[in-house]
Amino acid sequence: MEKLKAIGHSIRANTRAAVRFALGFGILLPITLVGSLIQAYIVGPLTGNYTTFPRFVYNQARRAFGVQVGFKGAALDTGKRVWYAPNHLSTFDFLTVGHKMPTSFVMKGDILTWPVISTMAKAARLIGVHRSQSIRKLLNEDGAEKTPEQMKADRELAKKKFAQDMGLIMETFNRGENLTTFFEGTTTRGEEVLRFSSGFLSALFNAKGLDKKGNEVTLKEKVYVQPLAMRVKSVDGKNVSRDRSKLKKSWDPYTMYDENNILKRMWKRAKYGKIVLEVTVFDPLDPADFNDHHELANKAQELVTSVIAPKQQSARKPAEYIAEQIAIQEAAAKKKPAVQKKPAVKKPAKASGTKPAPAV
Repeated sequence: MEKLKAIGHSIRANTRAAVRFALGFGILLPITLVGSLIQAYIVGPLTGNYTTFPRFVYNQARRAFGVQVGFKGAALDTGKRVWYAPNHLSTFDFLTVGHKMPTSFVMKGDILTWPVISTMAKAARLIGVHRSQSIRKLLNEDGAEKTPEQMKADRELAKKKFAQDMGLIMETFNRGENLTTFFEGTTTRGEEVLRFSSGFLSALFNAKGLDKKGNEVTLKEKVYVQPLAMRVKSVDGKNVSRDRSKLKKSWDPYTMYDENNILKRMWKRAKYGKIVLEVTVFDPLDPADFNDHHELANKAQELVTSVIAPKQQSARKPAEYIAEQIAIQEAAAKKKPAVQKKPAVKKPAKASGTKPAPAV
């Protein structure tokens, strides 16, 4: 009986995923591609609005995959120029928060080169910045042997790349738009909050950037930082928000941290009926209340931590968290019993064609 129930549940889950994929890729994706072109070349340039259509797409995609989001706390629309600072759980996060807020996103620059995604990203004016790994490589933190001249040139190039990223961010705010950045720099399972990177927040403390032509860019208006704490509240009606550190892999359908293949991740997530997230919104932080961008980043991270992991004493660097998760996955892989091959069965030797001599 239990086996029949399990088979029935599997059939329903896979059918649900198939229907959602058909709707998402068969209907929503073509609409998104056409709409993105209209947004990028007609609506955006004529009206200056680059967020309405992306918010529509985010909302429909969120609904298609059964993700429901509840917001509580402070108001999101404060009339101020805002830099949203949520924790980072999943690649779905931009749908979770993007459908509700008029905002662009700061993302890894290589995403803007992906087919289809690049078209939508440009239409929504998503900002692609250089990954920290590439900057560290230029700064010789990867252990490569370089001459003093090479190291000096790489340091200058790293500074230039960072200044160009800062310029993109400043230009976005100067156009009167809001931004969202996942300052943890990587996704987590949601059981802790990693240290918020503070580098880009120096834009709020009189730092300078560069535009595409190499001209200096500065921030022209005041920008506030508004922290957001996102957590998975329930999955198919079952509360999972109390102690996420005890979740099994199969009970973590939103983060899907252990699944690296994006299509498999989406399929597994689509098999669940309903995933409910809760977003706690804090009051905007005024940079004038802090001595520097480090203090501002720490305060934003502390507020998010107070909801996600109240007992957390300190925040780890993203690199430490990633190294630990890799070690856990490698250890788990070693514990799996190796598939033993069945020993080959030796066939009896064929009798020779000569018959034995009869006994006398």
